[in-house]
Amino acid sequence: MDQYRSWKNKAILYCKGMAMGAADIIPGVSGGTIALISGIYEHLIGAISYIRPGHALDVVKLVIPSQRIEAWESLKKIHWQFLIPLLLGIGSGLLAMIRVIPFVLENYTFETYSVFFGLILFSITVPFKKMEKSLREFIVLAVFALLTFLLVGLSTVENLKTEIVKIEAEKVSTYLEGHTDAKGSVEFPASVGEFEIQIFDGEGNRKSFPVTVQKSGEQYTVASEVRAVGDLEVLFRVKGDHVKATFSEQGSSTSIYILFCGALAISAMILPGISGAYILVLLGEYKYILEAAEDRDFLVLGTFAAGVVLGVLSVVRFLRYMLEKHHSVTMAALTGIMVGSLRKIWPGNYLTGVPDAKTLLMAAGLAAAGALLLFVLEFLSVKFQDPEPPAE
Repeated sequence: MDQYRSWKNKAILYCKGMAMGAADIIPGVSGGTIALISGIYEHLIGAISYIRPGHALDVVKLVIPSQRIEAWESLKKIHWQFLIPLLLGIGSGLLAMIRVIPFVLENYTFETYSVFFGLILFSITVPFKKMEKSLREFIVLAVFALLTFLLVGLSTVENLKTEIVKIEAEKVSTYLEGHTDAKGSVEFPASVGEFEIQIFDGEGNRKSFPVTVQKSGEQYTVASEVRAVGDLEVLFRVKGDHVKATFSEQGSSTSIYILFCGALAISAMILPGISGAYILVLLGEYKYILEAAEDRDFLVLGTFAAGVVLGVLSVVRFLRYMLEKHHSVTMAALTGIMVGSLRKIWPGNYLTGVPDAKTLLMAAGLAAAGALLLFVLEFLSVKFQDPEPPAE
């Protein structure tokens, strides 16, 4: 395969991989979306689908002198010229952003999702232009948009009733009532003392999380940052003069479950509009995998990677078949998935209260910036003339 031999094409591919890696960390944003809008989605599906389970055996055969040449010839047929620069870029993007993205999402959630909303909204035009404008395609688009809209709306910690009580000299008084937001978070004004956050599930069952708020100089602190009750965990953080509690459901974190999570997450990452990170959030393993990466827990990461390989080998072949045999319908389905995914990325999900005119203008400006970023990506793809998809 000669189309990716030039250093220019490899450098472009590496940069696109970095963007995919960074996007895959963000719940609600898909690396598959970045691949689609940057013009390499079909390249990606074609290259990965060529990898077969037998190639793993070929790697083992490399240590056997009598079978080394045959194994090497088989492995050489894999589209390394495409995959190596892309995978290096994805890995670099993940490593570079594994601390930055969570920080930005934590401290600038509304602004970050405003940018991505604009980018994803205008990127819908990419697969839309590649589908036929017939009744069949529009029905497929609508069905997949509805299914994705319902899927991304699933959450075990969103819009749960909360009561924050303050405990003073054995006297308990209600401090604040409300509901968790789209991220499963609730805030209350910081004040020195003992507090208890009571959270109620859909059936009215209550779980209580105590927290002690202290003050050192002008800075408020919490005595214990993380608490867990049953399958629910809460992370306490101080933001200025408020205490923020973010709830998440804990997964089982067994090896088999991590393997399953890896397979399901990579399947979602390959599909534009469905975030692998968000799937991990739903499965209760998003924070666990991030912590494993930060702590270099290679046992957990290796198990997760094995699940990723299983997911790739099972899902990508189906996608390649659909792109080859039913290209227009597939593009209609991808368009629908991206439309439905806007529900999760809608920046209004991450605001408390009614936004004022200034906030709305800021959101519109940031969304426009996201759209402009898309147009720049498309312009660069045309300017640098992306190679044709890999061919067998």
